[in-house]
Amino acid sequence: MLPPEWQVTSESWTTGPIAALDCDCGLLAISGASRGDDRFLAVALIDRSGFVHDPFHIGPVGDALAAGPLSKPPVIDMGLEWPERLLALDAQKQDSAKTAGI
Repeated sequence: MLPPEWQVTSESWTTGPIAALDCDCGLLAISGASRGDDRFLAVALIDRSGFVHDPFHIGPVGDALAAGPLSKPPVIDMGLEWPERLLALDAQKQDSAKTAGI
């Protein structure tokens, strides 16, 4: 399911490392996470010093990743949706926007 340049750690979903890709900015890592009965994929950028970054952050690194490795998502869309109870309501989104970046 992943392109050959990705180093697959786990062939099936698991909590923890699933796959990684070396890139100019460090290592892009896909990991499994869970909360209750829900399962998620997490994507992180681990820089050369081991610090973990949000690869979707707006800035020079995020822009480079968006134009490079993140321009072609490695995982096929399975047609799954977020559990509705985890989606923020519009009012919650507006309230959280006031504190974004704090």
